Amino acid sequence: MRIPLSEIKNKPLDEPAAWSCLVANLVVLPGLGTVIAGKRVGYIQATLAVIGMALTLSWSVWFFVTWSRTKTAPMNLEWHLIVGAIGAVIFLVAWLWAFVGGWNALRQVRAAKRM
Repeated sequence: MRIPLSEIKNKPLDEPAAWSCLVANLVVLPGLGTVIAGKRVGYIQATLAVIGMALTLSWSVWFFVTWSRTKTAPMNLEWHLIVGAIGAVIFLVAWLWAFVGGWNALRQVRAAKRM
């Protein structure tokens, strides 16, 4: 059975669902759990995570292709390393942002449960 995203978005989270959103943010893709929780900011988090992964992967591919051709580690990393480092930082920012968002959703559910 298909459930429209609009119905999920308007439904308040329970604690197991909040945990699932947090785990999805941390393990699967940053922002995915936030989208499942019904917050649009998750799309930005996921986009940043994918961009960060792509930049880091481009550096990794360059490094291993160069290494396989020359049979030594590349000595002149220059802009390739900068692109990879920027990608890693972008991914880390998206991951931390998604973690904080997921943790806050879990805290809100627990606070509402106590009342």
